[in-house]
Amino acid sequence: MKRIITLSFVLALLVRVYSVFPYNTVIGFDQARDLFDSYTMIQSKDLRFIGPTAGNNAALHHGIGYIYYLAIPLAIFGPNPMNAVYFNIMIQSTLVLILSYFSWELFKSKQTTISVAILTAFSYALTQFSGWLSNPTITLVTVPLLYLSLWKYPKNNWWLVLTALSLGLSIQFELFFLYLIPVFLVYALATRPKLASIKTLFVSALVFLASVSTMIMTEIKFSFTGVMAILGAGDHVGQNLSMSERIDFFISRFSSEAGMSILQNISLVFILIFATIIVLNFINKIERKAVVFLCGYIASPAIMLILGAHNAPWFLIGVPPAIILLYSYLLSKLRLVGYIGLVVLVSVNFFMISKSVDNGQVLLEPDQGAILSKQLAAINYTYNASNNEPFAIDTVTNPLYINAVWGFHYMWYGQSKYGYMPTWLGGNQLAPYNTLSNSVKSEKYYFVIVDDTARIPDNYRRNAIDSMNEFASHTKTNAIEGITVHSFIKN
Repeated sequence: MKRIITLSFVLALLVRVYSVFPYNTVIGFDQARDLFDSYTMIQSKDLRFIGPTAGNNAALHHGIGYIYYLAIPLAIFGPNPMNAVYFNIMIQSTLVLILSYFSWELFKSKQTTISVAILTAFSYALTQFSGWLSNPTITLVTVPLLYLSLWKYPKNNWWLVLTALSLGLSIQFELFFLYLIPVFLVYALATRPKLASIKTLFVSALVFLASVSTMIMTEIKFSFTGVMAILGAGDHVGQNLSMSERIDFFISRFSSEAGMSILQNISLVFILIFATIIVLNFINKIERKAVVFLCGYIASPAIMLILGAHNAPWFLIGVPPAIILLYSYLLSKLRLVGYIGLVVLVSVNFFMISKSVDNGQVLLEPDQGAILSKQLAAINYTYNASNNEPFAIDTVTNPLYINAVWGFHYMWYGQSKYGYMPTWLGGNQLAPYNTLSNSVKSEKYYFVIVDDTARIPDNYRRNAIDSMNEFASHTKTNAIEGITVHSFIKN
């Protein structure tokens, strides 16, 4: 069994690298902002404690932990975003080991544990998240650690320390995991474990406070506006829906996750529920307890319905590991049919992973223009079309007037590959996005790089081209999937 788990870990690494190589990751404004923040912090050595805002509410902040997390690969290997992607893949691949151990502690079954290891290695959802540079992805490791430590805590109170650490880190990386606090309280009331020693309680409290200390400092700095905004977060983050609409939305998203994002069919939810109910009637007390625990793990995000439903594809990012644990257990009960089902699931997952190559993290519904490989192709075109002579650019991006994405890419990629960077024709950029110096329109070649996303109204594209036409002549339009580059020569 240990050899299969080790092999699954290696396969998880290989499958995830295959899914992103060489530049198949999404770099939108959020990613560029975080990369800039982290790389600037490394260069300036000016440590930070205030994290980015959460959603559209300026009073709410994520923790700063993700910026420090990014700083590790960027400091060691440089500002290429793929360095951070491969680092993220390495960290997330440890889920094979974590969930395998979790499975063994729940069921003491070799068949279940082997299924968990293999499904985790080939999971389409987990593979997609591993190549995504965003703060929620790390919670795919911290949240399972939280539930593992909750399961172990009644037998050994020192697991409470890991509970506190994983709870704090989950909140640090993604603010909405505050819902795990009432989950912990409900679990404690339901199971009534033996009270830990004063020493264990003290260490656990200290660990939790340390893990969220930057968030506490942020609240103090801003007079606790974030705390006051928490209860109204549903009106600011995601969709402002009625309760019935929230429930419908939740079931739809849960259906997607229940199929591990490959069998998007609402009937799969009912099949999973029906199979679980049947199994509960035929298994022993110990296994029944483990299955009920997993069902509670899977259902726990429903607490967020009180605040509101988020329209983001990662809304239920905490669910896939629990789904894999429960699926694997149900498959192991089916014996030969279960092994056939495992082969089918692995095959379909890998097929979906293969389809996503060169298309970014499809599960997260990215714009084609946000895929790094497409962006680098546009950059290469500007250098080649200008015969490697000085040139200037303007960009039409989402959000408008902020040159974060192209400012970062020309800095780490254009400068290193071609030895210089273009100048900038757009409006003044605030630090750290001002990596391109302002153009005085003395260059021979000019380009307007346009993101083709439907999020940008056409009049902004026309305005950028019209402005360029005032002093330069349009010579060519080059279409790269998701991006259009307009070429100009000075009049």
